[in-house]
Amino acid sequence: PTSQGLSELRGRREELSGRIRVEEAERVRLQARIAVLSRRLANTSESLAGLRSTRAHIDRTIAEMDAASGQVLTASGAEGAWCVQPAGEEGTHRSVQLPREENRDSSDLWDRTRGNHGIRIS
Repeated sequence: PTSQGLSELRGRREELSGRIRVEEAERVRLQARIAVLSRRLANTSESLAGLRSTRAHIDRTIAEMDAASGQVLTASGAEGAWCVQPAGEEGTHRSVQLPREENRDSSDLWDRTRGNHGIRIS
């Protein structure tokens, strides 16, 4: 090889080295971006799972309240009203005597008899 040919090869090598540095820098930026997006994806997935769980809990509560509302029995006199609600196991129910207060809404009734699970139904 002549010195001119050698000089051309060295120039080409420098050019390729520059392109390699640019591509390596881009690769590092992309890897960092992937790490950020992976964390965001994990956080979003976790949040979504929590939201879906809460929605499923609300769906079950609504179904239980719908079922319970069909089973409310009214007693006359001083005894007040009795509410029959599912106790959790299939085929079993519990009865709760409710005070005779005219202005109680169904969400308050549910909170007092079933327990408020951090979700207020209005």
